Amino acid sequence: MSEVTLNDAKVTGEIITELELSNEICGEKFYKFILGIRRLSGVIDKIPVMLSERLVRVEKLPKGTIVCVNGEYRSHTDRSKNGSHLDLYVFVKSLEILDSAPKQDINSLDVVAYLVKKGDIRHTKSNRAVIDLLVAVNRGYGKSSYLPMIAWERSARFIEQLAQGTKLRINGRIQSREYHKKVKDEYETRTAYEVSIFSVTEENE
Repeated sequence: MSEVTLNDAKVTGEIITELELSNEICGEKFYKFILGIRRLSGVIDKIPVMLSERLVRVEKLPKGTIVCVNGEYRSHTDRSKNGSHLDLYVFVKSLEILDSAPKQDINSLDVVAYLVKKGDIRHTKSNRAVIDLLVAVNRGYGKSSYLPMIAWERSARFIEQLAQGTKLRINGRIQSREYHKKVKDEYETRTAYEVSIFSVTEENE
């Protein structure tokens, strides 16, 4: 599992937050912002994006700018005194500023990944089969991105039969959802991210 595997994300949408400095490595600054990507249903997915200052001048990307991003979907384990969680974001390789919003926002992720773990099949109120899974996408240098995903119906039943470590080719979309978590005596609104799988096949070694 050491070779670099496919990780191709393409998303278009509107920048809905100001750019904030995330970190600096060897003098190179990286900024984060949230991209709003509209689904056909009208629901807007709010996806974190990481951008190097060397790709585009930060002042050219104010809130409200429409952009098309090509990159990778990555994860970083954020550890704090409150525990650890996966920090998920699109890492920008190229970015185009658009003059106007497209008729339909693009949200596509194509990866080759290894199955790390899967949950049990469950059913929605409308009796649709669904399964949660976690996959690893290799980035090289001994690093991997761990991506939570969700699959439905035939894809869910296919994944249910797979062994841990199975190599997969997956196409889907990156989506967000808000949920409420009780912290002490109060509920906090938090955001979870996952890839909704359109298609999945077993990849031959």
